[in-house]
Amino acid sequence: MDFERAQLSGNYARLDMFKTRSGRQDMSDNVATAKIRVNKALEALGRGKDGPNLLQSCAWNVVGSGLTLGGWTGMVKQSGAGMNADKASGVLHGCLELLGLHYGMIDPGRLAALKQDSAYGRGIRDFLDFAGVFATEAQGGEKTVIGRFLAQAQKRFSKFA
Repeated sequence: MDFERAQLSGNYARLDMFKTRSGRQDMSDNVATAKIRVNKALEALGRGKDGPNLLQSCAWNVVGSGLTLGGWTGMVKQSGAGMNADKASGVLHGCLELLGLHYGMIDPGRLAALKQDSAYGRGIRDFLDFAGVFATEAQGGEKTVIGRFLAQAQKRFSKFA
């Protein structure tokens, strides 16, 4: 929405976001505010050492200008960077996540909880639970071996579970 309000797409696109379009000397408050918001959002995505980074490029071209992800991937490939569809979708996902945080659409606490409760972590917890049940039903020497294995597995995988 800010991208359109700031008149940054189509025929009005400018590299310098604070130049006015078509020779007009004045800029409305809404346009100026939108340009400031777009600039802050791009800054929230970080700065590359040689100019815009992939997150900023993705935000500008895919989210802002409406270029397809495949089109953006081709554009990045033409610039000499290694890019494929999987990497591009990861960049877009990261971009949208950071923009959601920047605009207050995502609660940082909830995001941290979701990352902690990943499928991998749930799989580790399920495995440890299963091994614990198996250990309680084991007999004699098996119980000791399984108990040691379970203790070592819990130590090693506790950061994921």
